[in-house]
Amino acid sequence: MASEETARLLASGIAKYELSRLPWSKAQIQLRDRVGFLRADGEDEWPDLTDETLAKTATEWLAPFLVGKTKLSEIGADDLGAALDVLLPWNLKRRLEEQAPTHSRRLRAIVTPSITRRKAHPPCTSACRSCLG
Repeated sequence: MASEETARLLASGIAKYELSRLPWSKAQIQLRDRVGFLRADGEDEWPDLTDETLAKTATEWLAPFLVGKTKLSEIGADDLGAALDVLLPWNLKRRLEEQAPTHSRRLRAIVTPSITRRKAHPPCTSACRSCLG
């Protein structure tokens, strides 16, 4: 039977590998990118949802949503969505929709780990070809 300890071990194991192996939905990737966009714009109140930070804190934010699971294939996008919801308080979710809506086409320069500077518009992902051009 899976327990909280099993969930912590699973989260810790996932953190040792790339978080990209998790079944992130397109909306969850966009959410993380939009929050990163606002953080890069100098707004430190936004949570750090980068792979590096999420990996370091996986036992805190992810483990509570893995209770009852024993392997990676049992984790779904719904589990990740519930975990992300906890990391982004309601007041910030509301502001996110105002400041970086999914339909925005506004261009800004942002900093990413893989590319020092690039033009981006939310909700671009790091693989957005039009922004990397």
